Amino acid sequence: MARKPFSLVVFSFILSLLMASILSAQQKETPLAKAQGDRDGTRLEVTDLRRGDDGAVTLRMRVYNDHADGAIGACDLADSRHKVADFDTVGGAHLLDYDSRTKYGVDRRANRKCICSQGVRINPGTKRNVWAKFTIPDDVEKVTVVVPTFEPVDLTIRPVETADD
Repeated sequence: MARKPFSLVVFSFILSLLMASILSAQQKETPLAKAQGDRDGTRLEVTDLRRGDDGAVTLRMRVYNDHADGAIGACDLADSRHKVADFDTVGGAHLLDYDSRTKYGVDRRANRKCICSQGVRINPGTKRNVWAKFTIPDDVEKVTVVVPTFEPVDLTIRPVETADD
């Protein structure tokens, strides 16, 4: 049997350690906040709330449905004023700034569809990553994240990511 060159063995070993480290870091992602849903076995985790280069704020969440009866979807997470346009979206999410007493809804296109995850249907025993975009003044730093059927959570908006982040 032919022997592999020593450098190839070392390279393979280092590569496998690097991949294990990356996978471990992804699995240990700590959410910024957690909220229970109205139905037993439903919960969400806010994974990021960050201002982008364009000034828009992106909310990223992971929604879990460990409930035995029925999916989360259709109009569960929609804005009641836009139920047709928001069908199977997270268009009902909004951010509250208590200091200025202002409610910021999900940004919308000209056709009233939200700028957010589409086709959101979370069947029992599954989870789904979802997102939504908001236009919020630059001086707003702390908000309450409100998602229909889940407890509200207070968070600080993270600044724009730089090359050093």
